[in-house]
Amino acid sequence: MPFFCRAGAYEEKNLKKLLKDIFLAVEKDIYHIQIHAGVYAVTDPDIPVPIMINHADMARKSITGKANRRFACYNPKLMKELIRGQRLVNMFKGALERGEFTIYLQPQVNRDKRVVSAEVLARWITPDGTAISPAEFIPVLEDSGQIVELDRFIWEESARLLKTWMGTPLEPLTISVNVSPQDFEYMDVAATFISLADTYGIDREKLKIEITESSILSRRVKESHVIDRLADAGFNLEIDDFGKGYSSLNTLKDINARTLKLDIAFLQMTDKDKKRGEVIIESVIQMGKCLGMHIVAEGVETVRERDYLIHLGCDYLQGYLFSWPVPVPGFVEKFGWQFGL
Repeated sequence: MPFFCRAGAYEEKNLKKLLKDIFLAVEKDIYHIQIHAGVYAVTDPDIPVPIMINHADMARKSITGKANRRFACYNPKLMKELIRGQRLVNMFKGALERGEFTIYLQPQVNRDKRVVSAEVLARWITPDGTAISPAEFIPVLEDSGQIVELDRFIWEESARLLKTWMGTPLEPLTISVNVSPQDFEYMDVAATFISLADTYGIDREKLKIEITESSILSRRVKESHVIDRLADAGFNLEIDDFGKGYSSLNTLKDINARTLKLDIAFLQMTDKDKKRGEVIIESVIQMGKCLGMHIVAEGVETVRERDYLIHLGCDYLQGYLFSWPVPVPGFVEKFGWQFGL
């Protein structure tokens, strides 16, 4: 819902109370709602009212889908970001056709610090060599639904890469690809991966599939049985971002995944919270191990974190401590010596 008010008259506490009152008035046991509000402070009363409402609505849209944000205020920077986002959406199809998207690899190392796998990440490089940050283009492609086209492209490039490594010293490597929540809405994810593996003749176990916990818990994923279909087809499934959102122990109990991928933000808390975070991450790792799952810790940035996670029993580690994401040729050049290249 949009709100607009006189500049200087807006008070955050009043809006919070209003939203809470609305929520309590409509909330029922049988359904739940999320209320998001956009605020526009009127500095020029001569601005047409439809434009004021449009600005307030822009602010609201900027937080849609973010459960921890109830309202946002319009500002000129927001307008620039929305215009930039729309420009990227308009550029996307042509950029994909021109080959501006490519895959980068970030290595995953084992407890002996040897590279055994890599996560595939999308990068957008314009013809003049400018790199558009994934933090900028991924959200706008998700909002527009075009992330599905990008993911399908990245998956095929990954299958093609595994094909080129067959019969070479790099053949033992596995790679993991990400699946966006929107992919389950617009395509048959299981059928797509099975088709790619068959087309390129690759070992399905070498193409690991990362699915976020929030996606796994969605109704569409549960009803389509896509997780079971992928597991039955022989793919190695990873629960991604466990611990980053509303982690559910039912996810570990019910989902036939071989790997649990942890966000180690717990270790990067303030001194006040660090001990509690360490207790939680130790417990999650032990639960995963007892369930026979491999544990991957991502976001490792320091030697202390590496040693601590190895001590706890993590099987694989990933993060800037070992390498930033690099193009495929750079990955081979940097780590090929481990494979006799």
